Amino acid sequence: YQVEVLSGVRSSEVARWSKRYGLRLGIPHARGQLTDGRTTQRFLVRGRCHVVSRAVRESSAVRAVVQLRGGWRRLPRATGTLGRHMGVMVVLLVRAFDPAAPSAGSVMRRWRRSWPRDGNIVWEHASPESAEVISIHPADDAERHAWYSRLDGDPEVYTVEIRPSLRLWNRFTVSVGQSGVSDSISNTSTPLWRRGLTGAGHVVGIADSGMDFDSCYFRHSVSDSAVPINACDLTRRKVACYFVLPWATAGDDLGNEGHGTHTSGSLAGLHIRTSETGDPSWENLLGGRLVQNGHAPGAKIVFHDIGSKDGFIISPVDLSAPSVLSEAYELGGARIHSNSWGCAEGNGVDCNGYDISTRSVDRFMWSNLDFLVVFAAGNYGIYGDRTGRSHSVFTSRVDASPDYLNRSSSVVSLPATAKNVISVGATDHDISIENVASYSARGPTGDGRTKPDLVFPGTSVRSAQSSGDPTDQVNSSSQCASGASAVSKSGTSMSAPGVAGLAVLARQYVLEYDPASGRRRPGGALTDGKGPSAAIIKAILINSARSVSGYYGNSLSNLVTDAPNPAWVQGYGRPNLDAVLKFEDDDNDGRYLFLADRYQLETGDNHSFEFFVAKDGELKATLVWTDPPGPGNYLSDGSLAPQLINDLDLVLSCSGCTPRLMYSASRLDNVEQVPPGNGLFPVKANQMVTIVVKGFSISVGPQPYSLVVSGEHFYDTATPVPNFVPQWNSKAVVSTPGVRNLILIIVGSVTAFILVVAVVVVTIYLVRGRTDRSRTNSAEPVVGISTTDNPLSGSLGPQNETDPTQTLADRAAQSAT
Repeated sequence: YQVEVLSGVRSSEVARWSKRYGLRLGIPHARGQLTDGRTTQRFLVRGRCHVVSRAVRESSAVRAVVQLRGGWRRLPRATGTLGRHMGVMVVLLVRAFDPAAPSAGSVMRRWRRSWPRDGNIVWEHASPESAEVISIHPADDAERHAWYSRLDGDPEVYTVEIRPSLRLWNRFTVSVGQSGVSDSISNTSTPLWRRGLTGAGHVVGIADSGMDFDSCYFRHSVSDSAVPINACDLTRRKVACYFVLPWATAGDDLGNEGHGTHTSGSLAGLHIRTSETGDPSWENLLGGRLVQNGHAPGAKIVFHDIGSKDGFIISPVDLSAPSVLSEAYELGGARIHSNSWGCAEGNGVDCNGYDISTRSVDRFMWSNLDFLVVFAAGNYGIYGDRTGRSHSVFTSRVDASPDYLNRSSSVVSLPATAKNVISVGATDHDISIENVASYSARGPTGDGRTKPDLVFPGTSVRSAQSSGDPTDQVNSSSQCASGASAVSKSGTSMSAPGVAGLAVLARQYVLEYDPASGRRRPGGALTDGKGPSAAIIKAILINSARSVSGYYGNSLSNLVTDAPNPAWVQGYGRPNLDAVLKFEDDDNDGRYLFLADRYQLETGDNHSFEFFVAKDGELKATLVWTDPPGPGNYLSDGSLAPQLINDLDLVLSCSGCTPRLMYSASRLDNVEQVPPGNGLFPVKANQMVTIVVKGFSISVGPQPYSLVVSGEHFYDTATPVPNFVPQWNSKAVVSTPGVRNLILIIVGSVTAFILVVAVVVVTIYLVRGRTDRSRTNSAEPVVGISTTDNPLSGSLGPQNETDPTQTLADRAAQSAT
C-alpha cells in the first residue's frame, strides 16, 4: 500500500505507528502537496487489508492510503527507441523499498518455473545492493511484448525500464577554477598550486572509454608504461588501478576519439617532463607551464575502462553494486569520481528522467557519505548533437521553439540528473568564459530540480592525446621530450573533470588547512581523522560559484547578455575556489570561511549558528545534504514526481541589516543558498547575524548536513554542539613509500611482532595463575551477584537500541537483517 503522511511527522513516529499495527514499513516513496499548501510524504507499507484500514482510521497523521497496483507503477511503452542495447529491460523490484520483500534470486526462480524457455534473465550483481534489480534480454519484439504483460501484473515488480544507450560527451582552464581568470600558470592565476594544493596524496576515480596509459601524462617513468590491470598498486606515479569491464579492452582506441585519455589528463594528468617522480611541487608545475597538466596533477587515478569500439560506452545497470563506484571507493581509496558520459536516446528530452542507474548513484552516495560523484550534464544544447560537434543547420526542435529556454526542453542527461552528484555544464573558453556554451545541456530535471549544478570551461580544452594503442610507446619518450602529445576537444565531457579536479583541491584544503586562520595544521578543518563529507565539498564549490553573464537563446546569433542567466541554464554558476578559501598570506585579511560538517537533524529540529560582524561587508551561505535515493516514480499525468526525500531549510537573519531576513526553502532540491547566484548578503558593523538550519521534513532520519559560510569581517560566536559522528574511513589519502618510509615500516613490523609475543606470554601466565587459584578455592562458596539475577548478564549494553555513532547505512543494514 502507498500511505500518505503529513511531512511534519517525524520518521520515528511513522516507524512506531507501523510497528504498533504490525505493518512492514518500506522507505519513503514520493512527495506530494495538498491544496492548502502543506506537503506530504508517501511510504510503502505491507500488511493485511483490514489491518491497514484500521491503522489509517486511527492515525490523524495519515491522509490517505491506496493499494499498489500495476496502473500506479509506470511501465514503459512497448515501442520506441531501443538504443544500442537491443531492448534490454531493467526491472526494479519492490525489494528496493521493502527489505523483507522477495529478493531478485527468489523472483527469478519463480519466473523461470513459469516461463522456462522465454528470455534471458540476468541478475547482474550478487550483492545486497543489487538484490533488487533484474535485467531481461528479450530475443525479439514479440518476446518483449510478452514480458510487459507478465510484469505488469507481478506484485513484486515496482517498475520496468528500457535501458538507454550511453554516450561520451565529447591549457588555460586550470587557472579559471583557482582564480577566476583564463591565463597561463603564474603566482596570481594558480594560487592553490602555489600553496601546495595539487591533489598530492589523494586518489580520484574515472570511468570512461579507456586510457592511453603509455602517454607521457600517465606513464610511471620514461622507461615504464605498465599499469596494474584489474588490480591496484598505489606506489605507481599516476595510474594506481586500471579495471577493464568484461565488454571492454584495455586502452583508449580511436573509435572513441581518445575520449578517456583526454578527460583523465584534464583531471589529474602530470606530464613526465614536469616531474619524473610524480612530485607536483610549485617549482615543477611552474617550470612545466608549456604542457597541459590536469587540475589535480598530484592525484593518483583509479580508472574503469567501460568503452566499446563503436563509440558508445556500457556501464553496469546498478552502479551501487560491486563494480565501478565501489571498486574505486574501496580498492583504490578514491573519494572523488568523474564521469563524462550519459544517456543518448532520442533528442535528449527522453534522457531527463530518474532511472534505475541514476537512483543507484544516489544510493551509493547515501551509503558512503564521503564519496562525491561528478557527471557531465550532456551536449544536447541548442546548437550541438550528442558528441558536441556543431551542426550547420538548426534542428527542427529548436526551430519550433522561439524561446528554447523553457522547462519542456530540459535535456540534462541521466545519470547527471541524480540528486547528490555535481552535474556540470560548459562555458566557452578564453575571452568567452562568461558565456554558457551553445551545446551545454539545460535543465531543470523532470521533477524541477536545479541541474546542472555548475558550469566550467568545456570548449577547446587542450589535454592528453591518445595514439589509439597503449603499448605502441607513441606520445612517450621522444614526443614527451618535446612537450607534444596534447589535443583540443570540446563538450561538457571536458568541463566535468575540471570541476572534479577542483573538488580534489577543496578536499585537500579541508584536510590540511584551518579555514578560520588560513594556516596549515594537522587534521585541517576536522580533527576527528575521518575526513570531509561529500556534502561539504559540494557546498564549498557551489558557495564559490558566481553566475556567468551570457547564454544563447534559440540560435548562435541570439547571445543574451543583458538579462539574469537562468539557474536551469548554468546552475549556481562557475566555481572559483580563490573566492572562498582563506589563506594566511591573503591580501584580503578580512576574509573568513566557516565550515560545519558534523551535524544532523530530525523533523522540527533547528540548529542556530551566530556570527558577529566587525566591519561592513558581505557574506553568503550554502547548505547541502546527501539525500536518500528517490523512488523514480511518475505522476498520473506522466511527469516525474518530486524525488526529494528529506527537506531542510536555510534562514539568514540580521536585525540591523537590510534586508533583515532571507529564507531559502526549496521543496525540490537538496541545496539551499542565501542569497542565491551572484548575490551577497550585505551586513553592517557591530551586528549579529544568525543562520538557522531547519529540519522541515525528515522522512529517513536523522539527516546529516553541511553548511558553508563565506565573506568578510565576521566570525562565529556560538555554534551548536556537533551531533553527527561519521563512520567512514579516511582511506583517500595515500603516500608513496620511499627508503625512509620503508625503514619505518620494517622497524614498526618488528616492534609489533615483539609486542604480540609479549602479550601472548603474559596472557598464558595469567590464565595459568587463575586456574591454580580456582583449584585452591574450589571448596569455598562464591560470594556476589548470581548470574541469573544480574540485569547486565550476557550483555555489554542495550541489544536493540540504536547506536548513536552508527551511520545511516549501518542502521539500514541492521534493520534489514
